[in-house]
Amino acid sequence: MAQSLTSIPEDLLFDIMCRLDGPSILSMAMSCRALYQIFQSDTIKYIYELDMSSMQDAGSGKPAAELLDALRDREKAWADLNWSSVEIVKADPHSMAYDHVAGAFAQTDGRNISVHWLPSISKTENRTTTRLDTGFWVRDFMLDVGEDLVVFLHKERLPGGTFHGRLYCRTISTNEPHSACLSAGPLSFQFYLDGGIIPLTEELEVVEDVLFLTTSDNRGPRILIWNWKMGFLIHDFRDQLPPLIHELDVVQRDVFIVASRADSGKILIYQITPTMVCIPVLIATLSLPGTNGPYIRHFQAESGRYQHRPTPGALFLPSPTSRMHVFAIGYSSGLEGLLFVRSSTFSRYVHCRNEGLEVAWSEWGEQESRFLEKRLRQGWRRYAHGNRIVCIQKYLDSTWIEVLNFSSSTSLTSRSAPGLHARQGCFRHDNPTIIEKGDTFEEDVVTRLPYHVASRKVSGKTPFSCMIDEDRIVGLEFVYDALELTVYSF
Repeated sequence: MAQSLTSIPEDLLFDIMCRLDGPSILSMAMSCRALYQIFQSDTIKYIYELDMSSMQDAGSGKPAAELLDALRDREKAWADLNWSSVEIVKADPHSMAYDHVAGAFAQTDGRNISVHWLPSISKTENRTTTRLDTGFWVRDFMLDVGEDLVVFLHKERLPGGTFHGRLYCRTISTNEPHSACLSAGPLSFQFYLDGGIIPLTEELEVVEDVLFLTTSDNRGPRILIWNWKMGFLIHDFRDQLPPLIHELDVVQRDVFIVASRADSGKILIYQITPTMVCIPVLIATLSLPGTNGPYIRHFQAESGRYQHRPTPGALFLPSPTSRMHVFAIGYSSGLEGLLFVRSSTFSRYVHCRNEGLEVAWSEWGEQESRFLEKRLRQGWRRYAHGNRIVCIQKYLDSTWIEVLNFSSSTSLTSRSAPGLHARQGCFRHDNPTIIEKGDTFEEDVVTRLPYHVASRKVSGKTPFSCMIDEDRIVGLEFVYDALELTVYSF
């Protein structure tokens, strides 16, 4: 005879709830009074609200009640854009490259690296600037604060028409070779110049032990992938790349996507095996809305840094599956906008264990994305973190900081705190964005991925761009002979 769920011992029901995701916990709790009583425990509520906020526990070991209060305060502050402090950090206005992650803003003049440790309300120690002398010319670099890792890209021209590139993996704290890297020397590669073609752009990304380098020249893009800890090249991905590829974006350690302008636009999902030399496998190709003639002029991808370790001292970290990927798309018809997609959408096709899937826009786009017209990609990177995206809205008489939040946090339904000059909007599944087909699309483009938007007026500042991490928004503004970072801490 079948037994009801409530006949199971309460401690076992508690353990079951602890292993569920947020929506499943709520469904279980709403099924009967006994299960709702279990849901009232601080531990279950914390697990539920953590998942609905697209966050994970950082392993602090603090009591669930304390963590729940901290999570609610944090989510409410972000929902209202009610920052706790505003401080100014001055940086060098002449940067060849920069990075911002986990409370660190770093920049290089081509030889030296300055790492500015930004203010935070959760850390009371004096914030400092770390300066690293590389001993060579730096083309680009990137940071991973959780790994205490900085990767430098150095490139030199050799006789015979080649560029020799080297990647140095060092620690931020000591500027010494990173102990986790087994290679005795730097990771290296070469560019062969055909008819004077030279590399134009490079971009570095690291996820755990995998290092991605995307470079582009007049012939098109090239993707090189290393296991930086084991010290070997996983794959040099160029000749096999489809046409009209522009940018790579990392989904997780073994999965990346590339944006293609071919046809009406495509997002290609690839998988690698990080511990061995291999050719990336094309898992699926997701098509964008069909066009009735116009072509895609640009198609660029950006997402917040993948965090597999929490920032030191943090209570929470973003859920990797809820990270937002932002695609800036411009059509020859003049229509421009941003397309927002969760990491879980791409991961789902990997978990299906199929290869070479062709997925039409009608099969995924409406339910799993949000396409906002007349929004432009910011000029500086790092404007996305986890499920949040920050941007600047400028009007004739005012400047506003705006944050889009794609989580399901319960704090997003509240009103802004009084006196903040802030405003909010909530766009659920039943409140879609509709872009009329006009001269661009074959039919109206409807997207429904829920999101919340909060805007707050900033007085006395006119930042040209913003960056974001887990604890702060950073406004960028040139003032006389300095780059001013206005740090809004939560």
